[in-house]
Amino acid sequence: GELEIQGVPVNTTCMAVNETVTLAVGSHTVVFRAVDVAGNEYAVTVSFEVKFDDVPPVLVEYYPVNGSYVNTSSVDVYAVICDYESGVNEQTIQLTINGTPVDYTVTPLNQSCVMVQASVLLEDGIHTVQLYFEDLYGNQASYTWWFVVDTVPPLVIVYSPVYGAWYSSNVVYVYAEVL
Repeated sequence: GELEIQGVPVNTTCMAVNETVTLAVGSHTVVFRAVDVAGNEYAVTVSFEVKFDDVPPVLVEYYPVNGSYVNTSSVDVYAVICDYESGVNEQTIQLTINGTPVDYTVTPLNQSCVMVQASVLLEDGIHTVQLYFEDLYGNQASYTWWFVVDTVPPLVIVYSPVYGAWYSSNVVYVYAEVL
């Protein structure tokens, strides 16, 4: 049998072709050709592309924003992950809040990006989100951020003016505290 890569014959004298070749990034064509003793010829052409991706996927958007406050215990956490080389490997996504895995959905936005979404019920306090993900070539990335759930409204104590009081002057002392 004969082996031809990019139009260049590769030396082989056996009936089975088993060659390891180093190829540059780009499009390639391999032709496998066999000729029997009677001169009958058969050829198989295989075209393929060699790609190289050493760039990890990136987090391009997320909510709640790092260090932000939300005023509800029912929080929709989401993140948009993109990989413009090979794409995001959805099977590798891991989402935790305060170290605990949470259920989430993954929605493809296009060939490069996916949205990860989780609806969670959280107590007041600081919450840490960690998101781990890979691209289709195994390049890894993770991102951690935090936010605060605060469902308690501030308390306002008014000292002056007194509710319902009458004042004989158009100058009134106003004093209150916010706790």
